[in-house]
Amino acid sequence: MKYQVIHSQNGNVKAVLGILIFSAVSFVITFATVWLALIGPENPFVEKGPQRTRAELARADSLRVVENAIRQQIKVLEKRKNRLNKSADSLTARIAQHTKSVQSLRDELTRLAGQVGKQKKERMKKLSGIVSGLSDSNLKRITEDLDVQTLVSLVMNSSGKRAKTIMNAMNPKRAAIVAREMSRIKGLKTNGG
Repeated sequence: MKYQVIHSQNGNVKAVLGILIFSAVSFVITFATVWLALIGPENPFVEKGPQRTRAELARADSLRVVENAIRQQIKVLEKRKNRLNKSADSLTARIAQHTKSVQSLRDELTRLAGQVGKQKKERMKKLSGIVSGLSDSNLKRITEDLDVQTLVSLVMNSSGKRAKTIMNAMNPKRAAIVAREMSRIKGLKTNGG
């Protein structure tokens, strides 16, 4: 029995020693891993020497210089951005103002074109009335003197029979030009132009 107690105590001692040795080895491995991860393979307690320190200081100074240059560049770019935003706002306001002006000019041109169109139609009706009273020889001479656009307007504002008479009074080349121009104008009106 005494042998069993001693043997069991030896077994317990061996187990405790095994656990202690395993724990010590695990601690050393864990400590070494953390040391390498956080500090690196160098010993921080050993003095590095003046050369290495100067190099590190020079590198840190150059990094500060670069950082300051980048910050200054950011400030310059922010100022430029603010100026561009103000310019964009100013230009947007000017564009809106010019757009209003252009629209009012378009409206005025449309109104004036309508007046001119009415006046032109009235003149063409009067001219058509005058031309309808002319003899064929006078009509032929008049069609040679009038410009093509006036002839086109005259023919387009005349009744069908009178338009045919005016076209027949023209020389064939001039009549072809007038007919082509009338066709172009009718095509524009058909297509919304």
